[in-house]
Amino acid sequence: VAVGMHLCGALSPRAISLFAAEPALDSLLLAPCCLDKRFDAALKATARQLGRDPFECKVDQLREALEALPRVEVRVARDASFRTNRSAAEGGDGCKNAMIVGQRRAASGPDAPLC
Repeated sequence: VAVGMHLCGALSPRAISLFAAEPALDSLLLAPCCLDKRFDAALKATARQLGRDPFECKVDQLREALEALPRVEVRVARDASFRTNRSAAEGGDGCKNAMIVGQRRAASGPDAPLC
């Protein structure tokens, strides 16, 4: 299991790359943090055009990157006790509280391990 907490900018996509490259990891728990202007400027601009919160667009981007990996199931969980947005009520709707979980499905078929 790999855990990435408060990974800013390019660190969240890098954690996904490391998860993809290391077959010994069966799960990735990713809690992204802020967007970095060096890496996420285009994403922020797109979010503004769509009238969406840039963080939510980042969560979608990371979820899609994990979903693109073979045999990986992905879900996004929310926890009201996360408190990463000081301008919102603690634990409220405006808090950046996404947890993206990627878990490899067991291989199946004739090439699957026996144990």
